[in-house]
Order: sequence, then C-alpha cells, then structure tokens
Amino acid sequence: MICQWCQGEDNIVTLCNFNDHIICSVCYSKYLTIYPKRIKGCPYCNGTEEVSVITEPLIQHIHVSSNNTENSEECLNICCNSCCYLCSVTCIAITMKGILMTCMVSVG
Repeated sequence: MICQWCQGEDNIVTLCNFNDHIICSVCYSKYLTIYPKRIKGCPYCNGTEEVSVITEPLIQHIHVSSNNTENSEECLNICCNSCCYLCSVTCIAITMKGILMTCMVSVG
C-alpha cells in the first residue's frame, strides 16, 4: 500500500474501507495540524466538514415562571398592563353590544 499524498509506504493508516483512500500517519498528522477543526477520520470521506464549538449561549435570557422572585415585578407589570388593556377592550365591546341590542329592540 502506498500513501496517496507522499507516495511513501511506511506507517499506512487505514481510516476507511476504500482502497484508494490510503494515507500514512505522517501525512495524516500534518493534515490534522493544518486543519485542526476538521472531523477526525478519512479526509476523503469526511471532506471539508469541520467541528463547530459554540461558546456563547444561543438564547441570552430565559424567563421561567416559578416562585423565583427575580424579574417578578417586571413580569407582573407586563402581565398586568396587558391584562388591564384586554379587560378594558372587552368591557367596551360588551357595552357597545348592549347599546346596539337596546337600540335594535327599541326600533323593532
């Protein structure tokens, strides 16, 4: 067996089952040094796939309802304001419906 990269016959590493994917350990270690983020294994089979490491959280803050008092005042204000707005709109809608129904009954 001959290394496909340096044509050497020493220290051949078998990284997959393909006969034409033959690499020696020296060439493979140079490859890993040059491309440290590449997925380990056969360079022919894995291609240019690289390992990605995310060091920062994708979501900065997660609010979870619990007995935890952190952020509870802010949450209460948001919920209360939204609730008050919806209640006001609902009350106005019910009042308007009552007025319309009264007008329809008195006309008919």
